[in-house]
Amino acid sequence: MDWEKRLAKNHLDKRIDWEYTPELVSKYCAVCATAKKPIKRCGRCKEEYYCSKECQKIDWKNHKPVCGKPYTLGIVIHCFGDRQVYGKPHYQPVKVTLTNVIFSDPDTCDTSDIADRIGIPIFTAKLPLNPEWMDVEQAGIFKHSHPHDNQDATYLHICCDPKVQWDVQSGDIGWAWCGMRWQRHVGSVLVVRQDKKPLTRLHMEILTSYCRFYCQPLFAHSIGEDYPRPLKPMSKYEVLRRISRESFLLHWHRLLEDFEIPNPKSIATPYDV
Repeated sequence: MDWEKRLAKNHLDKRIDWEYTPELVSKYCAVCATAKKPIKRCGRCKEEYYCSKECQKIDWKNHKPVCGKPYTLGIVIHCFGDRQVYGKPHYQPVKVTLTNVIFSDPDTCDTSDIADRIGIPIFTAKLPLNPEWMDVEQAGIFKHSHPHDNQDATYLHICCDPKVQWDVQSGDIGWAWCGMRWQRHVGSVLVVRQDKKPLTRLHMEILTSYCRFYCQPLFAHSIGEDYPRPLKPMSKYEVLRRISRESFLLHWHRLLEDFEIPNPKSIATPYDV
């Protein structure tokens, strides 16, 4: 099947030029996170900080691909396997060079109908599956969960096009469903904005929450799932009407209140960066 071939191809290979970075860019060692002096900057790009030559040598293989190159900030949404085995955070900020293949090669990435609709267009790309947990049969630590599981990344890809039909060759399932390539072997996923503006952890966390907990129930209602009878399922037109910039901003402000962030009005929304 074409979608299975794309599934294999859809994982970015090691050409990708990005590196993990602290969420708050400040004078902390990039390796050990110490703020003790003397903290010195990379002599080439003047942007990365290190407490010693030893730490700089350790980090060079990660920092070299982006050193001195213009970059933006993206987010890696780590899958269950990477979080469980390596203690990776759910959402991890990364530096992504502006020449990265995710911006130039459509075969390496996908887009999000919901993000497009609310005016925050993004590119998403699967990262290589980790060989230490790829074989589920040998990964007993996962019990009944799947190491590839990444529901927050999957729900970004709900189909908003009423005209899309089930297509075995492409893997498309149609309205209200995520394509097959985003239901199987998802793994960790890199997300960047199409306009190359920085994407913060908070922006990504609230966008995935909006897709999963606000939009998905609307789609489920429209196809006859989880709606109180004898009410009729919501029309596709009504679903699309409710998915908007305005509803996203309402969701944004509600979550900022739930997170108990001090002075939430000072936090820039994705539309303000």
